Amino acid sequence: MTPTGIANLVLSHLGAAPITSLSDATPEAEAIRDAWDAVRDGLLRAHRWNFAKARAYLTPVVLGESFALPTDCLRVVRVNEVDQSGPAEDGAEIEGRTLRLEATQCEVVYLRIMENPQDWDSLFVLVFGYELAAAVGPRLANGSQSLADSMRQRASDQLQVAMGANAIETRPTVRRAISGSRYLEHVYGGMRRSSVAVPSSAPPAPVASSSTLIVEYIIGSDGATYEKTTLASGAVFYKIVTTEAP
Repeated sequence: MTPTGIANLVLSHLGAAPITSLSDATPEAEAIRDAWDAVRDGLLRAHRWNFAKARAYLTPVVLGESFALPTDCLRVVRVNEVDQSGPAEDGAEIEGRTLRLEATQCEVVYLRIMENPQDWDSLFVLVFGYELAAAVGPRLANGSQSLADSMRQRASDQLQVAMGANAIETRPTVRRAISGSRYLEHVYGGMRRSSVAVPSSAPPAPVASSSTLIVEYIIGSDGATYEKTTLASGAVFYKIVTTEAP
């Protein structure tokens, strides 16, 4: 959908007359132009939209200590394949436009600024239309706060539909270590990739004992991260490391 088409969708929600172009010198076009970027970027940053994700290797600012974020970055989702939904367990921390991380390389998945509506998900367009209507409603509808509240509620309802579809199309993310991350190597002792096909129903390993067990972390052939326990007898047990959806 074009910017003008979205603008007229917003105006139809408010019961206002359509415009011919978003560049029109009318109160309606001006109000929508003024709020457009802030509402778009806020909505993009607030949720993990698959269509807005991008991947990049970051340029070091101070080698082994900090990296420059992409200029179009709104929010970092994963750092070296470690999910950033909770506390930064990999030691990553964002300071301004810099990501601090004790590592020799840094790959991030992030949410980016998406300026062209042609690249937006169709369900995002519907949510954005209601959010923008809520933002400009008081300005165009004689200061009607009740209309703005109604638009915001519709945006919330539509958001649930959009995020449901988004979740179905999201691949679960497995926490894993990346070579060069000193923090993860310290916590997990490092992880190595293995071609082993991990049994889906392996029995749980017994309580670890330094005299009878070897415990290590590996990345299996399925891409998942496992705790591998080897007994003195040669028996091997696997336990999958916690997974999270992005």
